[in-house]
Amino acid sequence: MEKLFKKEELLWENLLLKAIENKEIKNDIDVKMTVAHFRSMFFGLSFQHSLTCGLNTDLLRSLF
Repeated sequence: MEKLFKKEELLWENLLLKAIENKEIKNDIDVKMTVAHFRSMFFGLSFQHSLTCGLNTDLLRSLF
């Protein structure tokens, strides 16, 4: 399951980096944080983490 989550994270990261390269989005975004936001919105990252590796309250605090 963790491999699937990591694959999805890398997919988002690659898409954002490609969009930056193509000048479709600004180059000053925090790619890792933006990936975390996308994953949170679509899959409920806090719920997912609670089932797999426990909640990271520092990460949740920075996201919300």
